[in-house]
Amino acid sequence: MMYLHSLSSTLSNQHVMADTMRSIAVLVAAGISYIFHVDPALVDATAAVVVSVIIALSLGPLIIGLFQTWNELKALKRDQQKSNEGKVHIPWMEQYQNLPSVSPRIGRRR
Repeated sequence: MMYLHSLSSTLSNQHVMADTMRSIAVLVAAGISYIFHVDPALVDATAAVVVSVIIALSLGPLIIGLFQTWNELKALKRDQQKSNEGKVHIPWMEQYQNLPSVSPRIGRRR
């Protein structure tokens, strides 16, 4: 499950970067509005659109990672189903399925 950890890290890093870019865009928009006497709503809306486009462009690797993870999980499930063929499926007994077999002899030796 190599991609699962990588995908989780990618998601969290992308979220932090998006928040950081938006915060910086707000500060830049405020500076531009103050210095050049431009309508603050217009500058803020423009900055929001720019940040949104950058975030949308960065979704490509994320979507590829999602498909890779999905395919990996499907392969793991298929392998697990192949290895469980012929075994009794009782949910509470799953933990006991792979124990070594015990001797049919019951009781104490004399």
